[in-house]
Amino acid sequence: MGAGRLAHWGRHLARLEPADPDELGRAAEGHYDQILVSAMAEELPERLVAQLAEDGRLVSPVAGQLWTVQRGGGDIEIRRSRAYAFVPLMGP
Repeated sequence: MGAGRLAHWGRHLARLEPADPDELGRAAEGHYDQILVSAMAEELPERLVAQLAEDGRLVSPVAGQLWTVQRGGGDIEIRRSRAYAFVPLMGP
């Protein structure tokens, strides 16, 4: 369903990947330009931050807020927004 919507809207550079219950993200495949997490983490998922490319961005609900994490120049910048509710993030 999601892949069909991406194709319909011409988002050919985006892809959906199924979760692996033994791994958070897909470290072997990547440094990613963007990572979108749709489940609440108790703390910033460093395993996902490590998978960001230079100038990459991670958007994730963390501890009740939506966080945007930007990697650039060897630094990590975090912007926190207002409170949100999400299902819990499960990981290894």
